[in-house]
Amino acid sequence: SVTKLMTALVANETIMYNKKVSVTRGELLHTEDPASKKETFVVNDLFYPLLMESNNAVADRLAKHYGTRGFIDWMNTTAKALDMQSTHFVDASGVSAENTSTPDDLYRLATYLANRKSFIWDITRTPTKKLVADSANVYHINNFNVFSSSTDFVGGKVGQTAAVQETMVSVFSVPINGVSRHVAIIVLKSDDYTTDTTKLVDWFTQSAKQGVILSGTACVLCTK
Repeated sequence: SVTKLMTALVANETIMYNKKVSVTRGELLHTEDPASKKETFVVNDLFYPLLMESNNAVADRLAKHYGTRGFIDWMNTTAKALDMQSTHFVDASGVSAENTSTPDDLYRLATYLANRKSFIWDITRTPTKKLVADSANVYHINNFNVFSSSTDFVGGKVGQTAAVQETMVSVFSVPINGVSRHVAIIVLKSDDYTTDTTKLVDWFTQSAKQGVILSGTACVLCTK
């Protein structure tokens, strides 16, 4: 479901933020009720269930609103523009095992989002969000990312499928020699993304601190 980072990026760039998109009540509540009532929201509101709850149906609805084939083409075109040469998308939700990428490519995506579309990271660390449909019905969206309440968590997206196990693309703020540095941590094919991400953040933090002590620079890795 880290695919949904690209879905959010492309939806933001191809669909006007105030366009109205309908999803069913069942899709929002993750229930199997295809005949449930439709609710309408502006596109920007749907980024919250997309990124906080990793809602597959919302991802598909956004793609369908633009035109699914054209939307997926835009995802792949954007990947190429960001020099994500080993990345390919076949759907907007990330369900298919044919969605492929690498840590190096996902780092490029994380960097672009941090520099140009930071609101996406802001949404991914939002603990809860109240959405109000055009019908005036209220829906409460909860973030299941375990890092969302961490003060050093800039943002990130988790995912899990049988083919790729647990995955996470994340950015953390690490203080080094009094300066806050943003560090991207990408985990693929993990048995436990929480433990692996935490260990990598801790390792980097300690290594960077040790580098400051040894070299007197702000970040020993940056000097290389």
